[in-house]
Amino acid sequence: MDGTLLFQLFVNGLSIGAIYILLVFGLQLIIRTTGIVNFAHGEMYVFGAYTFWFTYSVLDLHLGFAVILTVIVMAIISGVVYRAVFHYVQARFKADTPLSDKALMSAMASIGLMMVLSRIIVLYFGTDQKGIPSFLPQVFVFSGIRLPAERLSIILIAVLIAGILSFFFFGTKLGKAMRAVSTDSLASKLMGINSDRIFIASFALGSILAGVAGLLIAPVFALDPAMGTEIIFMAMLVMVFGGINSYKGAVYAGITVGLAESFGYYFIGIISHVLLFVMVMVFLILIPGGFFGEALE
Repeated sequence: MDGTLLFQLFVNGLSIGAIYILLVFGLQLIIRTTGIVNFAHGEMYVFGAYTFWFTYSVLDLHLGFAVILTVIVMAIISGVVYRAVFHYVQARFKADTPLSDKALMSAMASIGLMMVLSRIIVLYFGTDQKGIPSFLPQVFVFSGIRLPAERLSIILIAVLIAGILSFFFFGTKLGKAMRAVSTDSLASKLMGINSDRIFIASFALGSILAGVAGLLIAPVFALDPAMGTEIIFMAMLVMVFGGINSYKGAVYAGITVGLAESFGYYFIGIISHVLLFVMVMVFLILIPGGFFGEALE
């Protein structure tokens, strides 16, 4: 095997890992700030992909307008979902409720929500697969290595978003408030921070990240209403692999799983998914907290 193919598999793996990283960033933000484990996060990914398909391909809007409208729609959907479901789930959380209990309560509610949202997606968009014409059809060729611009753009945009998030959390008032609430929501409330607004803002931002991940993948793969189910379990896998409380771990785990998928699928086919889950299971038995996290109490 030559180095050309290896490098192409490497780039493909990085692009897959970048999608996982965006999804896990959203999951972790929601969990750390609100205590909610949202299995319906995968449906937010699907909504983002289908909304972009509708605005870009059906309405034929300019790429920039389609992206902005997709983000706005994701913010609205996430706000409605939070107020309709998770606001009431959170009302049952007490100051001394362990994170593991919060995870179980919210997970049960989110699984039901996931089923409802998946039916809504089928109702409005149908069961047929959808495709989006590539808006970056260029292929860069270096020494025989063919690098699709779409794949490279996913990696670059994910890096850009990670940088923006870092600035947001450490350089803005809202971001600092989110960090404070994620550390101690009760103490933050006593300091004058409106925790309820922070909860909904965190949930919306996390859901927007999932929608952006769906938006980025829409031109690469065919859209299917069921694609949220697989992606959420892969995202959960990456999250626990890297450590639930670690954004740094999410980056390491996302890249590792993305590369394992890319190389594994090429060499051994679909069985690579099974082996990946087995390897991560063994890893978590030895290191329950993942790369940089801590095991739940």
